[in-house]
Amino acid sequence: MSTHAIVSWRHYLPTRLISRLRQCAAELIGIEPSTSGQDHGQDIRLACTIGFPVGIFFAVFNLRHAFTALGIIEGLAVLILLPPAYLLSHLHRQLLAENLVMLSVTTITAALFHYGGIQGTGVYWIFSLPLAAFYVSGQFRGWLWSFCLLALSGIIPPAPGFTQTQLLHFQLAMLYYTAIAASFNMLRTKCATKLHSLAMTDYLTSISNRRYFFSRLQDEFARHLRYKTQFCLLFLDLDNMKDINTTFGHPGGDAAIIHCTMILNKMKRQEDVIGRLGGDEFGCLMIGADVLKAQDFFARLQQTLFEFTFEGKKYPLQISAGAISTSCDTWQDYDTMYREATTRLRQAKRVKNCICCQGITDESIAGYREP
Repeated sequence: MSTHAIVSWRHYLPTRLISRLRQCAAELIGIEPSTSGQDHGQDIRLACTIGFPVGIFFAVFNLRHAFTALGIIEGLAVLILLPPAYLLSHLHRQLLAENLVMLSVTTITAALFHYGGIQGTGVYWIFSLPLAAFYVSGQFRGWLWSFCLLALSGIIPPAPGFTQTQLLHFQLAMLYYTAIAASFNMLRTKCATKLHSLAMTDYLTSISNRRYFFSRLQDEFARHLRYKTQFCLLFLDLDNMKDINTTFGHPGGDAAIIHCTMILNKMKRQEDVIGRLGGDEFGCLMIGADVLKAQDFFARLQQTLFEFTFEGKKYPLQISAGAISTSCDTWQDYDTMYREATTRLRQAKRVKNCICCQGITDESIAGYREP
């Protein structure tokens, strides 16, 4: 190995190691933004659903065993804070909801730390707070809530008989459990993000699959009804896939679908959403667009698809489309709009290599070009 190569590796390895350590630290602390926030509201509601009956049970339990103050604090923390948190989560006020949940948990654990409970065992329930904090609040705010309780342990008087040495050991153990909880939550977040990506991504083309596309379509339609926003729905279907599969086999058909996907990715705007709906059918959600922009988009797509080659052989692709826009009609429900778009696509498929737009009949289909 040459001297230059050795020097390059000496510079490369420390740089890569430092970069990797920095990335791991950012993920552990929670500086990196999470992409798995889709289920965050479900996490909060699950915490409320489990925490409410459990909290009431322990409140009654402590009241029956003469720990009156502890039982009252636990009961009030559960009854006053958890139901509003559940409702706020349904209203998509996630930050306020998670703060109410964590305030309830912190209040209960602080009370257990102060009063001790039966035989002083209540003190050790405080170790459950980091798990709840990271589960409900996420990585970064989980650290904040854990350190908040750690600070409270130095302010609030501990249970009777708790020495300063025990308190120091307790705080060190709290730091250890916080780090363990953060590590497990980081792995949980990574797995949830990967599973979400697998569930929403088409395997062959790596674009959105049918599930994600129609989820976004429903969200956009709800936004249209509420704020009167505008968008255009475009369904696309390759015409000559059967001939391609017969001529080149299924590898050729896969190559044609991937080629179409690459073109759609290049042509779409940043705010638009494309997805593979199944087989050789695609969907395009054009935010803020009307039918005229969809026609222009389709015309450029037709011209580019003619350049498809496989194994050195040129084979022009043909595509048909159906398009409707919220600017041309007053849609009252999502299903009606979806059915109308599929009807336009069927009309275009009768002629082939064309687009059928809203308000255009079979005899005057827009964008028709001879192959």
